[in-house]
Amino acid sequence: MGFSTRLLLISSLLFTWALACSGKNERGMNAEEKKELQRVGKLADSARKAFFQLVESGDSDLYMIKVGRYFRSTYHITEMGQGRSEPYTDTFIIRDVYKARNSQEKHTSYYFEVHLPRATTPTRQVFEFQKARQKLEQLFAEALEKGDINRPTGVYIGYQKDFVLDKDGNNTPTPLLRAMLLRSEVIIEGRHINRADPVLLPRGRKGVVSIILTDEGARKMERMTAAHQGWKMAIIADGWVLVAPVIQDRMGKYLQITMPGWAPFDADQTSSRKE
Repeated sequence: MGFSTRLLLISSLLFTWALACSGKNERGMNAEEKKELQRVGKLADSARKAFFQLVESGDSDLYMIKVGRYFRSTYHITEMGQGRSEPYTDTFIIRDVYKARNSQEKHTSYYFEVHLPRATTPTRQVFEFQKARQKLEQLFAEALEKGDINRPTGVYIGYQKDFVLDKDGNNTPTPLLRAMLLRSEVIIEGRHINRADPVLLPRGRKGVVSIILTDEGARKMERMTAAHQGWKMAIIADGWVLVAPVIQDRMGKYLQITMPGWAPFDADQTSSRKE
């Protein structure tokens, strides 16, 4: 899917170079570079206290499939998976198929997405996200009460802030909220993260978060990624999924995370997105 992001293992030499680049004097940056570094800096702050957990897929995602069937039969969705009846006319059921680059094995996960109105202030945008989250929580509660659809133990619903994509896979100014099923088991948590730093890559001046894990965190990451290549791994902080990249390779101590989607935003960012 277009919103899938990449999580790559990088060498210690490249990591050292990237951190050096991140220390570039802001006076040498243009306005867009400063804004991008600020955006990724906020994500790096969140990443320092993040949790890493797997996204359910395949047969393990049966709960979301059942809720999707309830949604389809109750709210008469369109061919695009959009609800036809209130209060879910802005809500979609999404089927996401993905795999690792060097693997033929495909994984499938189901999400619910709510498309939000574009807010004019940060406070209003926070309100819209909370309202959308309450709407999806109500849908899951309704599926339990009226459809007798119980969520199994060992999993929970995670919520991600993102943007609606255009036909070329680029972000539009329209925000969305995505609900996905996550495994409760925590793979990596804040105590396993030595540092997380914002970095501007030279090509395209796009921002990434570079992370160094502790030795214990590196061992846990190596075991998990070796066993789950092609799965998605959600990175959660402050009660929200920051990103959910596909695990492409076995990873260890040094990570570089591309975060092209939603970030906490201030008045300047709101204005730049013309919300």
